[in-house]
Amino acid sequence: MDRRFVLAIVLMMVVFIVPPMLMKRSPKAPARTAVQPSSPSPSAAPAPPPSIGPAEAPARVAAGPEDTVVVRSDLYRYGFSTRGGRLISAEFSGYRSMRRDEKEATVQIVAPASQFQALGLLLGTDTVAFRDLDFRASA
Repeated sequence: MDRRFVLAIVLMMVVFIVPPMLMKRSPKAPARTAVQPSSPSPSAAPAPPPSIGPAEAPARVAAGPEDTVVVRSDLYRYGFSTRGGRLISAEFSGYRSMRRDEKEATVQIVAPASQFQALGLLLGTDTVAFRDLDFRASA
């Protein structure tokens, strides 16, 4: 074997092995807990209300039947649910589906039962899901 070839292999091994050993991950900072004073001072701001976690969230009952709002043009057709405001269908008019069971249908990008575009609100470390809220469409 040529000495240059062996040297190239050794250098490649050094490049792949040494940097991960030299790089150290930074330690995670400990989580801070809020300390509330026993008697509020006049200059202190009021403490924020406690957050509601997913297990403590009240159960919501849907007010009305679920409906689908359709947004369409010559190129696409989108269907949005009024319950949760999620995207429940996305079709492109110019393309046919390639699935054997849907030969002549237009291509469907989103599965009907998917939670692909389900809406939610991130508050700190909690997420408030909108899947049980009713929305109304407007122009």
